[in-house]
Amino acid sequence: MRHWGRPAALSLLAAALVMSGCSEDAAPEQTNTTAPAAETTSPPGMATAEMTTAETTSPVAAPAGKGAPVDAVERALQTAAGAVPNGRPFDLELETEDGRRVFDIEVASDGNEFEVRVNEAGTEVVGQRQAGDPGDDVAKAEAAQVDATRALQTALEREPGATVDEIQIDTERDVIVWQIELVRPDGSEAEIDVDARSGAIAGG
Repeated sequence: MRHWGRPAALSLLAAALVMSGCSEDAAPEQTNTTAPAAETTSPPGMATAEMTTAETTSPVAAPAGKGAPVDAVERALQTAAGAVPNGRPFDLELETEDGRRVFDIEVASDGNEFEVRVNEAGTEVVGQRQAGDPGDDVAKAEAAQVDATRALQTALEREPGATVDEIQIDTERDVIVWQIELVRPDGSEAEIDVDARSGAIAGG
């Protein structure tokens, strides 16, 4: 008769010892206790203010009585002259229109009269229209031997450092003259007439 009981018991004992050793060698499971990063928030309204902030500018009115810089006036005269065929500017004044300053310039062109508006820098035409009935000044401008720019330069020799308030053509004692209205550095005004034929200061 064969005895199977003892070997089976030994096998079961060996298996139990192996399993016990494995459980002792295994590292204990660790639990991740890392806390999630705290969410930072901005005070109410801060982020919106930063995103919607935009640079805004408003037109600033020029001081009363201050004339236009000479270089801007000369550019404006040239720009207006080039806006129409054979253009001869004969009246210039700096005005405020829709919150911006523009040169309002009357220009003679082959017997016709145009009103040309030029930006404050004197570089761009921002408006233009033809007058229905040309005035007497058109004939004076076309008869002049000296243009408005040259007349202005002559006037500035008498009043260096001045700015320009207005330029217009007129007749004084049957002589066509350029009337140049200037603003001195101290704010006082000066009017100088320049002969439109000879280019000399009239009466001076």
